Amino acid sequence: MTDTLSLARSRHIALKSIRAARPAGTTCAGQLLDAAYQAARLMARHSPVALEFEKRSLKEIEYLNFRDGYTYEQGLFGDVSAYRDAKDVVNAALEKRSPNCSGD
Repeated sequence: MTDTLSLARSRHIALKSIRAARPAGTTCAGQLLDAAYQAARLMARHSPVALEFEKRSLKEIEYLNFRDGYTYEQGLFGDVSAYRDAKDVVNAALEKRSPNCSGD
């Protein structure tokens, strides 16, 4: 059962990533570079710290079952919450403004 949950979770993450990174209607090779730049701009808006933790999480949980992957990600959440960027993201949401992520 945990293998099924891991596969379902992996599929959800993959579909979410594809939707976020690939603009609708990109079908020809001539638009691929523009699509790549657009995806890079979307990712660059986020905290460098959060992106690094996300990369670490995806690498580590790839072959874990659902429970172990969840536990690992919760540990990372605790680690990332100690950074100044995490605090600014929360404050920005409360103040209805864009966060100022610096990588700290």
